[in-house]
Amino acid sequence: MNKKLVLSVLSTAVVASMAASAMAKPNAGFYVGGNVDKYYSIDAFLNHLDTALDEIIDNLDSTTFVDENGKAAPFLSALNAQTEEELNAVTEPARLDHFENNPYAIVDGTGVYNPEEDEDLLAPEPGELKVESVSAINANEIKVVFGKEVFKESAETESNYSITLNGAPFNPAGLTATLLDDKKTVILSNVNAGVQQQIFSNGDSFRVTVDGVMDKDYNKFPKFTSELAAYNDVTAPTVVKSELRGSTIRVYFSEPVTGGTIKVDNGTAVAPASYVNGGGVYYVTLNATAAQQAAGTHTVTVYNFQDAEGNTLPVATTTYTAAADTTAPSVQSITAESAYTFKVKVSEPLAAEPTIEVKKGNLVLPLDNTFGGGNGIALDTTDTTNTTYIVKVADANASNPVYGTGETSVNLSVKVSDLKDNANLVGAVFNGTVTLSKDATAPTVVNANLNTADTANNYLYVRFNEDLDASYSTDGALDSKIVVTKNGVQLPVTAASVQNDANGDPTLVRVTLGSVTPGTYNVKFLAGAVTDVDANANAEVSTTVTVADPTALVTPSVSQPAANVIQITFGGGVDMTDSATNLANYTLDGQAFPAGTTIGFYNNKQTVRITLPSNLYSQNTVAQLKISKNVKNENNVPVLASASPETEYTTQINITDNVKPVLESAKFLVTSNSATTSNKVKLTFSEDLGTAPAADDLKVTVNGNEVAVSNIALNGDVVTFNIPTTVISQGAQVKVLPASEQTDGSMDAEDLAGNDLTEGTIVTATEKELDTDAIASDAAAVAADKAALAVNYNGTDATINLTTTGTNGSTITWADTTDAANVATVTGGTVAITRSAADDTDDTVVLTATITKGTASDTATFTITVKEAKAAVFASGEPTAVTGASTGDLDVTADLDENGTVYYVVVPAGDAAPTAAEVVAGTASGGATAVASGQLSVTAGTQATATESGITAGSYDVYFVAEDANGNVQNTVTSVTGVAVN
Repeated sequence: MNKKLVLSVLSTAVVASMAASAMAKPNAGFYVGGNVDKYYSIDAFLNHLDTALDEIIDNLDSTTFVDENGKAAPFLSALNAQTEEELNAVTEPARLDHFENNPYAIVDGTGVYNPEEDEDLLAPEPGELKVESVSAINANEIKVVFGKEVFKESAETESNYSITLNGAPFNPAGLTATLLDDKKTVILSNVNAGVQQQIFSNGDSFRVTVDGVMDKDYNKFPKFTSELAAYNDVTAPTVVKSELRGSTIRVYFSEPVTGGTIKVDNGTAVAPASYVNGGGVYYVTLNATAAQQAAGTHTVTVYNFQDAEGNTLPVATTTYTAAADTTAPSVQSITAESAYTFKVKVSEPLAAEPTIEVKKGNLVLPLDNTFGGGNGIALDTTDTTNTTYIVKVADANASNPVYGTGETSVNLSVKVSDLKDNANLVGAVFNGTVTLSKDATAPTVVNANLNTADTANNYLYVRFNEDLDASYSTDGALDSKIVVTKNGVQLPVTAASVQNDANGDPTLVRVTLGSVTPGTYNVKFLAGAVTDVDANANAEVSTTVTVADPTALVTPSVSQPAANVIQITFGGGVDMTDSATNLANYTLDGQAFPAGTTIGFYNNKQTVRITLPSNLYSQNTVAQLKISKNVKNENNVPVLASASPETEYTTQINITDNVKPVLESAKFLVTSNSATTSNKVKLTFSEDLGTAPAADDLKVTVNGNEVAVSNIALNGDVVTFNIPTTVISQGAQVKVLPASEQTDGSMDAEDLAGNDLTEGTIVTATEKELDTDAIASDAAAVAADKAALAVNYNGTDATINLTTTGTNGSTITWADTTDAANVATVTGGTVAITRSAADDTDDTVVLTATITKGTASDTATFTITVKEAKAAVFASGEPTAVTGASTGDLDVTADLDENGTVYYVVVPAGDAAPTAAEVVAGTASGGATAVASGQLSVTAGTQATATESGITAGSYDVYFVAEDANGNVQNTVTSVTGVAVN
């Protein structure tokens, strides 16, 4: 369709309607969808006539016209209206489903018009234009449920469904699609020679693609591919009900069944006469005996019926009630259906078709021998009660037609006889009348979505709304009344003819071209190009036939030339349409791009750049970019990842943190809630920093006086530093200095992604916070220094040196907390010990250390034993030294008042006496060699004895010194002199 053609048929009524546009919502004008998404008011339309016409012509099926009253119609319908009355007839109150999902940019205006936000739009008709679910309902059938009532012919076109089974295409020759009575549910099955075949086995996986089905208003459902699903049936079939239909018993099951036997009442179990499995209805039949047809309730027992997976129903019972049929059938009504057909409604199902005679006056009219199997009578399949018959009459001959010259209606007499029901009751003969009327309405194109193409034979098919006269043409050549254009170029029509549709009705016009390739064909039927069977000629009408390229797609490549910049390069060497720069056609993690995102062509019309807003993302992450299939190139080829199954393009992109960290708060850190001063400040930032501030990044002032900053430490989003001790109530102001005011002229502090700290921010520390880190550190230091403490004392030293400073910085003070004998004196880190020379018992002293750092403190106790200083005393009469029993023997004895050791030396009588130390050392006076020496280990109260042998006969002196267990040695020497040795 070219511009001149559109302008030539753009009716006065449309222009007048638009020119009078008020402020109704939606406002009057053109809403161009497809890959344009623009709204043109009448003024904008006229201001941009060439562009607007091009966009409308390229998107005829996606353009909506709205009049000044807010009533809407598809553009083609409005375009074909020749008068205001015709326009009013095709428009209706605007609903949301008149518009596509995307907002419309307002041409010569600001902003966008979003239909989904328009409260004045009527709600869409019930249901959604989508496939709601796909499921395997048994091993033989798949159920597809649509959101709206469907156009039966499209729903039952098997090629509109494709099945993938276990990863491979499943293409059975007998794939059958059956639309159920709800007009929303389709059952897919595989039928071979009239018998339903098994599709699934347990463990199979499958998915179903639906493409080409339309709703009852001829709107196409979006192409749909189900999720991968698994089939697994482990449940036995169940009995739904049983009923008597004439002389046949039906037992209904929950799924298709095989095998099994049936017993009625107490009869013999027999196999079913037939199995009916398909279209969501599953039953077996049994020929009923007279007794089983008798009035009353009958019990039906079924045994061992199996489903396709072998799940067995062992036994189940159901009942049916038979009523005695005493009423003969009768005709309830006769109603006209079309110019040559009428319907006869009877009271109950008949055993056979009735006999019907039709007269016009006294002339008997024949029934059409091309209808109803050749006898002109057919059971109406749309009536599930099987009680309606369609009757079609025909002309008696050329001289006696149904309609005479000039007649537009005719009154016929109808006689119905042979009304016999399944109980063999015969109804009375019925005589009635029916008035048939000739069609006075010209044929017109139904809907562009019903038009199809056959590229193999170069055919275009256009569907009309009624039966056409296959032989009619005003000039004898149908093709001369048809104009076909593509991309503004008229194409020669080589032939045209009327063809039957799938129902056998002559509603299709087949247009033959030299070549039919993918694209949009605009087909115009001039007035009188076709007539219906009642000789009504068409008014001029235009429509489109869209031929899709099933293999064409545009696959993009995505790169990121800079942080948060997404560059999309569309391949194929063909420029993209404006749909590529419509941000609504892109999502990020399933959501619309954030406000502030920019998009536009870059360098050429095959490359698009999307730039995310700055200061938005606070961390590095990844996100999924999805490109809608609404993005198309100038050849109308969509952007897809794959064409079969149709999959929109997605990829992951990197999101870079571009938010500068911000200084949010400052507090004084203290180690005690009662503290009034502090020398430490805590700063909290909006996110973790990767680099701590340098001293020149911050300016800290107390009452207007700048103070020095030191010991800066970073931990995630917290920075601490020291300042001179400050009175908390005076506060401390912290400012992030601009780089220009810093010593090195640059900001050192930045987040993990390298974003500099936000400059100029000022916060003031007026509150205090416990420095939990310092408190915990001090406690750890105290614990460590406590664990390292030790007191080393041998029991006799006069001085003990103690630790007063821990290696972890704690201060340690000491006290003698238990000292009954008052033998220890603590002075700082020194303990002076005074041992008792009068007491022969040891003394116990407990030293307590207090370890302190900051507010952390702990104690440790150490118990020491101070040994007594009193020397041992010889028992009365001890020690002794006497001549031994053998020659050269000298016996010595000793006993003490406490355990200890007694040392002795033997020297010649009259020699100088050794000192105590010399006795302990075992030498004579002056260190000379003694005649003999030794020691006795003494237990208090028990005499110890030793014998020195081999001593030369003579007189000897023996000297003794005692040492107790605590090492106290006698200061004086005890002697026994003049001991003779034999």
